[in-house]
Amino acid sequence: MAPGSTYGNNGNPWAISATGTTRIQAENLDQGGEGVAYHDSTPTNDGGNCYRTNEGVDIEAIPYSTGG
Repeated sequence: MAPGSTYGNNGNPWAISATGTTRIQAENLDQGGEGVAYHDSTPTNDGGNCYRTNEGVDIEAIPYSTGG
């Protein structure tokens, strides 16, 4: 995928509802890495989550019941 392209959804933009509720999954941030898709002060995934291990953004699993 090209830098700045959409993660998941086969590289296509995610649909945003004009009338209903849309849940935005922050962990599906765009491709491109540090300085393009996100900014992080450390080069590794310090959140310890196994999702997006090729990115340095810190992703941590938090249950939906606590607002995650």
